[in-house]
This record gives sequence, structure tokens and C-alpha cells, in this order.
Amino acid sequence: MLAWNSLATALLGDFSTWEPPTRNIVWHRFLGQDVRVSGSAEESARTAAESVASLRAVAARYPDDFGLRRLIDQLRSGSPQFVELWEASRPQERRSSTKTVQHPELGIIVLDCDSLHLPDSDQRMIVYSAQAGSPAADALALLGVIGLQRLHDGGAREADHTLRHV
Repeated sequence: MLAWNSLATALLGDFSTWEPPTRNIVWHRFLGQDVRVSGSAEESARTAAESVASLRAVAARYPDDFGLRRLIDQLRSGSPQFVELWEASRPQERRSSTKTVQHPELGIIVLDCDSLHLPDSDQRMIVYSAQAGSPAADALALLGVIGLQRLHDGGAREADHTLRHV
């Protein structure tokens, strides 16, 4: 993770709390906690395989990158699922898929997820979106307002207070 916006933080969690060596979506998928992107068993298996295949593609482009090697070694030593997928997968860039986010306040939000290649920097930008007028679009609009505020345990009063001062 190199950069993110406030809506990404509201949707997926506060990336700034992740230590820089672990500020990686694949690391959190296999070794982390509080992973919000997870749906059915089938979706989780599909997106895990997509993540590993995408990481394999990056590893093929940058075989001598120390940080990338360290990440792969950590994943291989800490996740049997990662090892199984790593050994079975081929390099493949992820383009588009559907992802289910289990948001702690708003519940299940099903979104389109697109991986956009930025050729000048050889980086990827991940974009979550929803069809206009859909329940997922409404959830994203609400997250844009409440941010990281909690809607229960007294948090609603805090969110109301925040809204009055926006």
C-alpha cells in the first residue's frame, strides 16, 4: 500500500495503523487479522488464488527485489494456504472481480474491484466501485460521510457531532 483515500480507510480499515513491512493486502489476507474482504467460501478461494497469481506475476518481473522476496518468504513460512496456492498457480495479472466486504458497521457490501495498471510507474491502483443507485453505492456514500466513526456504543452521537461540524 503506497497511498489510499479516506473512503478506502472507511471501507477497509485504517492502513496507517499497519506497520510498513506489513502494509500489504496479500500479507494481511494470509497472515493478518481484521480482514474485511471475504465473502462465501468460493469467493474467498477465488480471490485468494487471484492474489497469489498476481503476486507471482510481480515476482517474475522483479526476481531480485529484496522486499518482495521477504514478503514471499513470510507468506510461505506462515500460511499453508499460501504455499498450496503458490505451488499451484501461474503468474497472472488480476483485472476485475467482485468482492464482498464485511464492514463492521454496515454489514455486507458487494463491490466491483478493478486493478488498473499504471505503466509509467509499474504500479497497480485498486478501485472499488458500485453501480449508481445500488445498496452498495448507498453504503459507499454513507461511508464517505461517517468515515471511521462507529454507529453503536455511543458512536452515533460522535458521528452526529462530526456531521454538524463538517
